Amino acid sequence: MYAFCKARPRSPGSSAPDFVVTTARLPRYSAPMRYGQFCPIAKAAEVLAERWMPLVVHELLAGSTRFTDIHRGVPLMSPSLLSHRLRELADAGLVEQRTFGRRHEWHLTEAGQAVGPVIHAMGEWGLKYAQDPLDESDLDVRVLMWNMKRRVNPESFPRERVTVAFEFADMPSSRRYWWLISDHGEIDVCPTDPGFPVDVYLTTDARQWSRCGSARCRSHAQ
Repeated sequence: MYAFCKARPRSPGSSAPDFVVTTARLPRYSAPMRYGQFCPIAKAAEVLAERWMPLVVHELLAGSTRFTDIHRGVPLMSPSLLSHRLRELADAGLVEQRTFGRRHEWHLTEAGQAVGPVIHAMGEWGLKYAQDPLDESDLDVRVLMWNMKRRVNPESFPRERVTVAFEFADMPSSRRYWWLISDHGEIDVCPTDPGFPVDVYLTTDARQWSRCGSARCRSHAQ
């Protein structure tokens, strides 16, 4: 899951956040929404307006193809529900599953790629009208760090390994400390101490960091 983390010893007293949620039994999900109308907006909503669906499509548009990577972008979503939503997208013709040996990946079809402007427009609307104020439950540092991993330009760092340590002062101890590593063009984030010398220390809070991320998104959208 974490290229630079899994082989490193964990620091005493540190603990990793739970990224995988297991369930005792496979839950039963309600039948897909049906509006019973020929209206194209209604038909599109039947596919895209299900709970979590826009966020799953956003992860796919951002380049995530493996199940674990998609789940890292929606950590509060149960794996079983994510599997269910991916199957629904496949049934609707928006994604297809490809197999490479033992590895399975999910890829957007032409119809799935065409949803991109819709999802991006939702994001721009959310930045302008739906983010003030943010509730405490909206501040998930796992999502913040995952988005940072995807957005950081490796060319901004030297080729040699660079480690940046983050402390989110408003988070509980299990999610307060994170590390970002750049190593020869590869970027990864770690919820536990990877054991490398730290080059940069940064102390902030999740609310302020989310505002920085939102401002960056807004500047890119303009």
